[in-house]
Amino acid sequence: MKLNTDKTIGSAVLAFGGMAAKTQRAYKTEEFLVGKQWNRSNVEKAMELLYNEFTPISDARSFADTRRLFAKNLLLKFWSETKN
Repeated sequence: MKLNTDKTIGSAVLAFGGMAAKTQRAYKTEEFLVGKQWNRSNVEKAMELLYNEFTPISDARSFADTRRLFAKNLLLKFWSETKN
């Protein structure tokens, strides 16, 4: 994530393992975030996009919905650790 001086998002790369056979990027969510303020409101909107962007499988390690929830929570955690 690259923030501009006005705290808008200049660029974003969101990559997640465990969502497919190989690591996948969340291109739609990245596109949504670019140009927006790095704030909780925009992160929460992005979390909903992120949840629906992937269609992971369920297997012995984790259910598909759990994988999506982990991805959402990782984005929120990243925001909470970088918001200042």
